[in-house]
Formats: sequence, C-alpha cells, structure tokens
Amino acid sequence: MTDRIDAFLRAVETGMAELSISAASARASVIAVADTAKQTDNRIAHGVGSGGTATV
Repeated sequence: MTDRIDAFLRAVETGMAELSISAASARASVIAVADTAKQTDNRIAHGVGSGGTATV
C-alpha cells in the first residue's frame, strides 16, 4: 500500500512540476508579446510626434 501512495505522490509532484514549467513558459510568451506591442507603440508615437508617417 505504501508503494502505491509513494507512486501517487511522485506522479502528483511530477504533474505540479510540469504545470510550473508550462506556466513559466506562458508568462514568458505574454511578456514577449507585451514588449513587442510596447516597441510598436513607441515607433508609432515617435513617427507621429516627429511629423513623419508611422511605419511598423
């Protein structure tokens, strides 16, 4: 019985680790998208602010 409990706990631990890795990856993706959007906003603001046309 103890072996089955240990196996279950290992499976839960592995699952939690995989979820943590997945969450970290998703967070990194969101940050990358936000950084790209900010750069685009800055390019548009600079182009419009200097009297030029904005190019992305």
